[in-house]
Amino acid sequence: MTQAAPELGATLTGGYQLTRFLGQGAMGAVYEALTSNGQRVAIKVVLLEGNEQHAASLLARFEREAQLVQAIDSPFVVKALHVGVDEETRMPFMVMPLMAGLDVEELIHRDGALHPTVVVRLGLQAAYALQAAHGEGIVHRDMKPGNMFLDHDRQGRVTLRVLDFGLGKIAGDDQGLTKTGSVFGTPQYMAPEQFKDAKRVDPRADLWGLGASLYHMVSGVGPFEHCTDMSQLVVSVCRDDPRPLQDVAPWVDPGLAMLIHGLLLRDPDARCPSAQELVRALHNFAAGSHEVWQSWLAPLDEDIRAHSAQPAAIPTSWQVAAPQRSVPALREEDDIIGRRVGSGYTLLRRIGSGGMGAVYEAEGPDGGRYAVKVVRTDRAGAS
Repeated sequence: MTQAAPELGATLTGGYQLTRFLGQGAMGAVYEALTSNGQRVAIKVVLLEGNEQHAASLLARFEREAQLVQAIDSPFVVKALHVGVDEETRMPFMVMPLMAGLDVEELIHRDGALHPTVVVRLGLQAAYALQAAHGEGIVHRDMKPGNMFLDHDRQGRVTLRVLDFGLGKIAGDDQGLTKTGSVFGTPQYMAPEQFKDAKRVDPRADLWGLGASLYHMVSGVGPFEHCTDMSQLVVSVCRDDPRPLQDVAPWVDPGLAMLIHGLLLRDPDARCPSAQELVRALHNFAAGSHEVWQSWLAPLDEDIRAHSAQPAAIPTSWQVAAPQRSVPALREEDDIIGRRVGSGYTLLRRIGSGGMGAVYEAEGPDGGRYAVKVVRTDRAGAS
């Protein structure tokens, strides 16, 4: 049984016309669509494939994801606006807000290591999402950079939204979806206990996944990136400590390094105990805010890379530390990020500058990406 992906132009039950293909996931495909009143939304459709048992499993996981997402009340989790089944194709679908931006995995691939304060603030937003999910008894089980989307508004403010609860579970209630011995998640970001028995995983596994993501974001490399094959990765995660963060990112404050290593302790009882506790710890390094701006999503400045912070001791239990040096300054916010210019081009980020102006990546009225050169007449002739 293999269900074909719907074609562009198709209209699903409820008046959702598919206008643009956005991407493919483990359970199906995501499209941009227009509602009957002209609103642009994102639609995730489940493509039921494989034998009948596999198709039933996919459908059950989709229904579970919809149930979990609707139970979480947080601006840092992608909302489900509507869940339905197309009458003609019997294809299940979920309607979500259409977001503009990229996920953290794409950002790391584009820019490498990110500014430590940006990493902390994005981590704080992700921790808020986990705090809300865990408060409802929900464990995500696949926290990784690719499941953290950086949505921005027209003013250029960035909001991290956790997505893809397709592997999520309600603590203590699997409804038969998880078998003992099953492994769920993305191995590079999975906690040791996820390799041993996914059925017994609790919220602390999500904290490991977020910790591995923060390590990757602040250094540009994953904590177990030295592993060359899957068997070596599994053994290393379950047996070895990750490489000291400051070995690959010597500029990282020792207190922040200790915090991230405290999320990557193999013993769940020694690890950070809760998302609420992580929120409190991250606040020490966030310079008083969780706000992030589009113009801050840029490669790390060389002057920060050149700094060598005091080496941190690798913790054996969760410890909360204060910053040992002042937070490196962020670049000034670009005041035209998020503005519309021309005939509907929204400026997303600055990608270059010169004597006569700057070049920006922009989203066009058709949803495509373009380079737009902007000459700032208010600054022309300034010296």
